[in-house]
Amino acid sequence: MMKNIFVILIALVLFSCSNSNSPEDSHDSSTQLVPNVIGNYWVYEHRSLDKLIGIDSMVVTHHFVYKSKEASLVEVFRFDNDYELIRKDSIFYAENDDKLFAIEKLDGSPWYDNTWIQIYGDKTESWVAARFRANKENLLIKDSIFAASYDNVLTAKYIYSDVIATAGEEMEFDHFNIKNDFRGYFYKYVDTDKGPDSVRFEAVRSFDQYFKIVRGVGIIEKVYPSYYFAWYPTTSSYGFGSITSFFPDVTSILIRYNIK
Repeated sequence: MMKNIFVILIALVLFSCSNSNSPEDSHDSSTQLVPNVIGNYWVYEHRSLDKLIGIDSMVVTHHFVYKSKEASLVEVFRFDNDYELIRKDSIFYAENDDKLFAIEKLDGSPWYDNTWIQIYGDKTESWVAARFRANKENLLIKDSIFAASYDNVLTAKYIYSDVIATAGEEMEFDHFNIKNDFRGYFYKYVDTDKGPDSVRFEAVRSFDQYFKIVRGVGIIEKVYPSYYFAWYPTTSSYGFGSITSFFPDVTSILIRYNIK
């Protein structure tokens, strides 16, 4: 297993070097929330219900202006717990005025929104991290066709600072919370004796995400608490009940990194 980790790290560094046409960032890494020198990398373990469920290897590969901000592109290689590559995603980070913004682009996700989210900021008051509004048509999900609309308001706040031991070191971190207030609906199309029809489902729910940031290192931990999510039919249901899913807690912990 350790051999596999080192093979992954070597591949990431070679990937970043071969794909970079940008000069290295001249900022002092110790002052940055996510140090953005090309070739910097982080490795995270994901655990749920006390079991290892996957590993992320992340590496800075490019600098450019993205969505009106000077940004760093971080390529994310997602592996299962047997170190088999599942997919590759992307995260964009931007920093200014001691604020950290992020856009996470998930491969193949129909719910992706290309909007900056402010995940680090004022330690004295909460702020609106982002607002999403989306309308989706002709979504194919599990062999069913959907039309959907949703509103998300993300609010963030500072919780506390402390010291933690991670990746073999003691680090002083800042702890933040992002709350996602979700309100949405979708139509599930069905065939009836009288022809095609649809059932409207609605949901209102709040989700929490907690994360810890160490200046000069980056994000060292993310926690998604477990929750239930249910869509309720609000029109003639044709026998449909609520659609309920359980999402177990997931904790992502930094286990290795290299900062230039």
